[in-house]
Amino acid sequence: MRIDGRQVAADGTWLGFHPTVVRATGSRTALTLAAGEAAVVASPSRP
Repeated sequence: MRIDGRQVAADGTWLGFHPTVVRATGSRTALTLAAGEAAVVASPSRP
């Protein structure tokens, strides 16, 4: 079994997610998500 492209070991351990960072250009950015995927969007310039 694979989660986020990483193999789950026979004992059930898993290395964790492999996040991707996308920098916004101006005030917009495009995200493409597949079924079952999630995204976290944060703005370091806004509290």
